[in-house]
Amino acid sequence: MRRLRVRLFDIGSDSSGTRPVARLRAAAPLPPGLEVLPVVFARERAFRDAGAAEVLARHILSERDAICREGNLPCRDLEMDCDWTASSRDGYFRALRTLSDSLHRRGESLHATLRLHQYRSPRTTGIPPTDRLTLMAYNMGPVTAAPGRLSVLDLPELRRWLAGAAPYPIPLDVALPLWSWCLQVREGHPIDLLQAIPEEELAGIPQLSAKGRGLFRSREGFFLQGRWIRAGDTLKAETVAPRDLEEAAEILARALPPDGRREVVYFDLSERNLQRHDETQLDRCLRRLGGAPHSRGNRLRP
Repeated sequence: MRRLRVRLFDIGSDSSGTRPVARLRAAAPLPPGLEVLPVVFARERAFRDAGAAEVLARHILSERDAICREGNLPCRDLEMDCDWTASSRDGYFRALRTLSDSLHRRGESLHATLRLHQYRSPRTTGIPPTDRLTLMAYNMGPVTAAPGRLSVLDLPELRRWLAGAAPYPIPLDVALPLWSWCLQVREGHPIDLLQAIPEEELAGIPQLSAKGRGLFRSREGFFLQGRWIRAGDTLKAETVAPRDLEEAAEILARALPPDGRREVVYFDLSERNLQRHDETQLDRCLRRLGGAPHSRGNRLRP
């Protein structure tokens, strides 16, 4: 069986309180043979009030159950996605313990995401009370206008974060990026990010002139994905190449201890990304990292 990680909703926090937002509405049934691991994304500020964390955790689980029931989704377990900080750690970890207790009583498990800085410094950042963690092997470098530097998947940065780190005390799954984005640069400074625009698409836009690998200069003003591209702006395409994905899998395989239960998560499973990264190549990464094929996709979105 393959498991699809689906983002069910976000946790929003504003002047009116903390509550689920951007709720998933399933438009069509999943193909048979798929299991859903529900994912809930939360900004860390949602957990700064540690006293409200247990109530929020119960709301999260109740909302998960309702969405899965309404959409007839074959859901099991739960993954929390939150880049916690020192000011939100106590509340977030308290919420995780509440979720874990409730899920364990049902025979289910709790997962959470782990950024590279948290993997590198567990004594400083704390160790989340979960059954498994998903190490996010992307968005590891600064968003920069510098040619040749990729913030989506920066292999030198990945090596630096992993080098010399002690084995993590909780089993780790691994998430790898398939997507592309485009950085809009004006007068040498990044001003915006445009999603899912690969280099080959930019090459076909008549208002743009190629200025190097992945770099395009605008000759005149025009709209792209609802953004105004001004004459003289530079568009820098960041696309994860298949060879870079396989090298990232190799780096991670050398750094992490073997784990026969490890899930390899590919984000995200859009048709365009799967044209660039075919099943044979994804299976090579999977075999290098171990475990059984699992995927994280956005075919069902809030």
